[in-house]
Amino acid sequence: MRHIISLCFCFAFVLVSCKTSLTPEEELITIVKHLQNDDTHEYMMTLKPAKEDFEHIFINAEIADKVSEYSKKRWAAVQSLPKGIMKPNKDSDKIVIVSSNKTQLEKWNGKGLPEDYVAIAEFIKADINVYGMQYVSEDGTVGKQRAGFFKIGERWILIPQTYKAFF
Repeated sequence: MRHIISLCFCFAFVLVSCKTSLTPEEELITIVKHLQNDDTHEYMMTLKPAKEDFEHIFINAEIADKVSEYSKKRWAAVQSLPKGIMKPNKDSDKIVIVSSNKTQLEKWNGKGLPEDYVAIAEFIKADINVYGMQYVSEDGTVGKQRAGFFKIGERWILIPQTYKAFF
């Protein structure tokens, strides 16, 4: 009997240990699915960046402060966003996650994030990825897209249209 109990504990330990972790893209798809049904923007507010997040993303304190001020203005208007802002244009549209790092943004080739994000390439740290989501229709055209997602440790934040902080 002891052997059976020990075997069960070992089996349970192996199951817990073999837990697969999600890729950042899979995590962001889960977030987007939550945002699709977030008509009150309550879930969206969980993505609001903290002061230290900007320092983690940007190359120096001056740039971090500049983007922080821009972000405060954007987040102050969240409650005025229309319902369904994160919903696809059509139910058949597929969520596609795109991302670029500093080097990829500097060599922008028309794939992934909107071209406007090239403007932030010189201001982000080398190890930072900028993520976006697109709703792609059955014929492959991009409908709605949103970008400015960043993963800071285990937490996700959103700085909507980050590039506008530099215009």
